[in-house]
Amino acid sequence: SPQDPRMHWTSHLERLWRLHPHYRRPTGTVPGQVCVAISPLLCYFSRIQLESSPNPREVTMETAFAGVKVLDLSRLLPGPFCSMLLADFGADVIKVEDPKGGDYIRWWPPLLGKNSGYHVVLNRNKRSLTLNLKKPAGKEIFLQLAAKADVLLEGFRPGVMERLGLGFDVLEAVNPRLIYCAITGYG
Repeated sequence: SPQDPRMHWTSHLERLWRLHPHYRRPTGTVPGQVCVAISPLLCYFSRIQLESSPNPREVTMETAFAGVKVLDLSRLLPGPFCSMLLADFGADVIKVEDPKGGDYIRWWPPLLGKNSGYHVVLNRNKRSLTLNLKKPAGKEIFLQLAAKADVLLEGFRPGVMERLGLGFDVLEAVNPRLIYCAITGYG
């Protein structure tokens, strides 16, 4: 008989729990659920959702992160891919783009009509808006969103968020429980 495809992901979870002992291994199993650990962040939210669910058997891949709010300021591939996975698992992801051009990946071929195939795939299941974070009104709206978010994902060069007046210290004062994820290809 063919091997259970969930076994592969189970072995990754076991490895994650060995490497990150501060993430407590969930007790019990959820029949029929494919559990994917793509990062400690996903594991953390999966555990919270399973522990808080009145009926863990109803937790599915599409609802594992229901109720988790993510602000995505990232561009190109790594950040949008991460937030795409969070959205696929049910998180409410709001992609925040610069009004002068947005995410550069919008124009990468192959094109599907006027849209990049990459952009369409990487931004599925997300809501989006444009904000000029260099203007006081844009910063104020962003801080209101950050106050209600669980996760902030940004992919700027190091120091950009601080120069915008939206660094970790500012965001932590607005929302002490915010998980701040910085992805950069610039060191």
